[in-house]
Amino acid sequence: MKKNIRQTIGILFFMVIICAIGFAGNPIISHNYTADPTAHIGSDGRVWLYPSHDVDGVDWCSGNYIVYSSYNMVNWTDHGECFNTTDVSWNNNADLYAAGTIERNGITYLYWPNTGSNIGVATSSSPSGRFVDARGSALVTSSTPGVSGCDWVFDPAAYIDDDGQAYLYFGGSENADRRVINLNSDMISVSGSASSMSGVSSYFEGPWMHKRNGTYYYSYAGNGATQYYGMGSNATGPWTYKGSFLPPPGSANSHHAIIEYYGQWYVFYHNKALSGNDKQRSTNIDYLYYNGDGSMQTVTLTTAGVSPVQTGPTPTPGPPTPTPPPATPTPTPGQNVLMVEAESASGQSNFSPFAVQSSSSASGGQYIVWPNNGSNQINTTASDSATGQAAYTFTLSQTANVTFKATVNFANGNDDSFHYKMDSGSWSTQNNTSTSGFQELSIATFNNLSSGTHTLTIERREDGAQIDLITLTASGGTITGGSGGPTPTPPPATPTPTPPPATPTPEPGSLVQEAEDATITSPMQIQNDSNASGGQYITVATGNNSYDSAPSNGRAVFTFNVTQAGTYRINGLVIAPDYDGDSFWVQMDSSSFVKWNGLAVKSSWTWDEVHNSDSGDSIMEYNLSTGNHTVTFAYREDHAKLDKIELVLQ
Repeated sequence: MKKNIRQTIGILFFMVIICAIGFAGNPIISHNYTADPTAHIGSDGRVWLYPSHDVDGVDWCSGNYIVYSSYNMVNWTDHGECFNTTDVSWNNNADLYAAGTIERNGITYLYWPNTGSNIGVATSSSPSGRFVDARGSALVTSSTPGVSGCDWVFDPAAYIDDDGQAYLYFGGSENADRRVINLNSDMISVSGSASSMSGVSSYFEGPWMHKRNGTYYYSYAGNGATQYYGMGSNATGPWTYKGSFLPPPGSANSHHAIIEYYGQWYVFYHNKALSGNDKQRSTNIDYLYYNGDGSMQTVTLTTAGVSPVQTGPTPTPGPPTPTPPPATPTPTPGQNVLMVEAESASGQSNFSPFAVQSSSSASGGQYIVWPNNGSNQINTTASDSATGQAAYTFTLSQTANVTFKATVNFANGNDDSFHYKMDSGSWSTQNNTSTSGFQELSIATFNNLSSGTHTLTIERREDGAQIDLITLTASGGTITGGSGGPTPTPPPATPTPTPPPATPTPEPGSLVQEAEDATITSPMQIQNDSNASGGQYITVATGNNSYDSAPSNGRAVFTFNVTQAGTYRINGLVIAPDYDGDSFWVQMDSSSFVKWNGLAVKSSWTWDEVHNSDSGDSIMEYNLSTGNHTVTFAYREDHAKLDKIELVLQ
């Protein structure tokens, strides 16, 4: 840390911010009050959280939204204010209650309540904002067809169904006023008349919609803090009321959001744990589980919260891994992960019009695709007898839940979907998630599959959707490839070695290097740690500190070959063991060094985004051309450790 009083005060303030962001347990954020959480998974793989913002001395909410993101559900980055009522000329300049957000075709849509009078919509090309009013007027008012009589026109929640139809859910009052209306494909206008859904009970406010295994779940808050839900066969009901699933969390009211991330379901909700005041609330996360009949189990509210789902941002797949010979697979004993090259199904009788194409970026150098003929072909409804199918057979040694992930290249909204099913079950659709190059997506979890042989079938939906690698993970026992089906994962004892740093072959969108592979000058040095990626990390020798400027020695220089021009951020996998060891100097090419101070104090490796501590802790973004670029890390405080860095295309 800086060693004078004025500097220490500034750092202590920032230290509070970072400790809160990296706080493990509930509430997940402690430097701001965060109520009414809404969340979605962005195309960058992060979870984006948009709570309302309670402040001291104000009833319920303030007039702005602050946005947070996480790669692992535990470490949350504060991106600052993304929207304020003063940004809109036609509103009441009143407090912002619960928002609704969703991403489509690279645009994030923020639906916000103008108190309880009407609902507006703002857009941004980045999920971090800043959001701009999209219409110059309200999207939904009491004059919208079907809305008359709805006491509170607020609490919007957006949902896009598998067929591409989008919906906006909203409403509330002691009269159980609840509505849903169709959003047009532009997401900033509505069509038809709003309807009041039937079959639910105890409705008061705060609707949410999600879908799991073909079943729709309409959940909401009662008049109090208990959360209830109904189940149905389509997105607008009617609903079969199922009762409560989230008990009162210790506050006068609550509001929830539900997402699936890396095969696990989570529920966000708020309580008053930090303030003890019902009007200064805080967001929490706990696990959500389902019964065998699809009904939701009652959520267990915890102070421990959830565990990290991964060690950091999902890297783009690296150099191709050769596919093991498919004819006679030899399973690895105890293996619970099966990786299947999509093109291994190319010999099946109904594979066409799927085709195998080549790419050096794909695992094994190939992928499957329904070739794009320029007309945006679409196979809207899946059928057991359709052509353009790829079936992958596997065997379980015991009953298990099986998580399905796919490495895909979905370039845009017209090339981002496929149908799938397990065994003779119903068809589901993966849709509305674009990627930057090949990227692994979490598709579904199939619960309680019996021991024995099963078949995962994929069917074409949109031409141009590239499917590279299928990954199946069993919750217990062994999963192996069957006759004519997928091939087993190569044994983990002999992983594909990291390519030499002198000739990196990074992928567009995510460029990763081990810290120890940089060009390093003393007193920066390499140390060993079995928990570090590659078993090593870099740090500066004890006693070396350079608080005021970047030193001319003690540097680590990374060279990246950027193959896709664009705006990039730098992520670092770091350990900051204490507040006297939580900073580096960072430079892109020949630009000025920025002070990256106030890393989350953690005893384990944690991803963090490079920010400028001398400029409001703003996240650093660099507009990079194609070609070679250098990133330089210089020491600032001893004890700070760096394991790996990543350039991420925004």
